[in-house]
Amino acid sequence: LRRSIIHLALGATIVVAPGAGGAAARQAGAEGKAEHRVERLFKRLDTDGDGAISDTELRASAEARLARRQAKRFARLDANRDGRIEPDEIARRDAARLGRLDTDGNRLVTRDEMQAARDRRARE
Repeated sequence: LRRSIIHLALGATIVVAPGAGGAAARQAGAEGKAEHRVERLFKRLDTDGDGAISDTELRASAEARLARRQAKRFARLDANRDGRIEPDEIARRDAARLGRLDTDGNRLVTRDEMQAARDRRARE
């Protein structure tokens, strides 16, 4: 009986070990990717190359990211590309958005129409 238990334990170890090894390899791979992301982040943010990210460097990065986002948003709103956003450009954009959401054409957007739009986006 004792020998059977030992064989069962060894068999379980052999069966479990390959899966555990695969999991360990996946974890090591994930950790390696995370380390690589951190290295890239530091390389990008540490603009003075001193091996640390200062408050000034972090703020500069955040401000640059915000400026890029604002530029994209401005470009989307400036429909006629004249460098200015006028009320009618926003109204046209809102009307177009309403038209896409208002599937029954009653100029109102219901919860069901909003959910249908979310479902469409999720499928795309």
